[in-house]
Amino acid sequence: MSIFMNEKTILKVKNLKTYFYTDKGEGRAVDNISFNLKKEKILAIVGESGCGKSVTALSILKLIEPPGKIVGGEILFNNINLLKLTNEEIRKIRGNKIGIIFQDPMMSLNPVFKAGEQIVETILTHKDMTKKEAKDLSLSLFEKVKLPDPEKVFNSYPHELSGGMRQRVMIAIALCCNPDILIADEPTTALDVTTQERVLDLIKELQSNSELSVLFITHDFRIVNKIADEVIVMYGGKIVEYRDKNSILKNPLHPYTKGLINSIPPVDKKIEKLPVIEGEVPDIFKNIKGCKFADRCKLSKEICFEKFPEKIKVDSNYSVFCWNYS
Repeated sequence: MSIFMNEKTILKVKNLKTYFYTDKGEGRAVDNISFNLKKEKILAIVGESGCGKSVTALSILKLIEPPGKIVGGEILFNNINLLKLTNEEIRKIRGNKIGIIFQDPMMSLNPVFKAGEQIVETILTHKDMTKKEAKDLSLSLFEKVKLPDPEKVFNSYPHELSGGMRQRVMIAIALCCNPDILIADEPTTALDVTTQERVLDLIKELQSNSELSVLFITHDFRIVNKIADEVIVMYGGKIVEYRDKNSILKNPLHPYTKGLINSIPPVDKKIEKLPVIEGEVPDIFKNIKGCKFADRCKLSKEICFEKFPEKIKVDSNYSVFCWNYS
């Protein structure tokens, strides 16, 4: 067994670097990050747009296209380094052992093919089945994700389905090969609040019942509170805090994490104005030597602008990257 894996870890990301090369120079979208996804757990990656969350997810499945490039690191899945696999080898894992749900199902589903045709095609790509067997499995999966009238959905085009139904079709496609890992890249962003809740409940239920490990990407700590076991907070392509869900919500350490949590509207009282984090996420092409949050942080000091913070262990498993704790 690899030294990087143990019986509780199904995915190990170590020192991952994904950069983009354009006329503006080198953009460090994901800059030397490491984390573990544990078996049968939900790990949330949270942060504002542009922090590197989605690029991390796409890197895991080697879906980065030019001008992007994975320039370093390891991604170990069941002791296999995915970054060393050929395109043919990674295709056997992508959609089979690791499923993915994207933010907008209308961009992921082919508008000229019926929903049933698309899930059957995925099944036949990875499984030795007849079309009849693939259709039967598709209908049972549509039932599993609680789609009303699975036969009707099977014969419907994406535009004939509601946003919530399209997202459930995408979940069914992602689960059709019984994957070990599900990557969910902001799957509820385009949905109304009620449908969001139903989709989150569904993912949580499927994860609990299917021995599934989930990497869930979001910008919303309310979703983190509802669904996650552990949390990574990303900023400017870096991990700034990595904790279990209860600890990070009860006692956030990094100033950026505190800002995100303080921005959540309270449910039990009315307030006129929510606190906001002043400023914007830095351009990935900007060369910043120190902490990338320093210019937005009220606690920043001289060293914060000069050197990226050292990793400070909170306990044996978790950490924060902030000079205020060094």
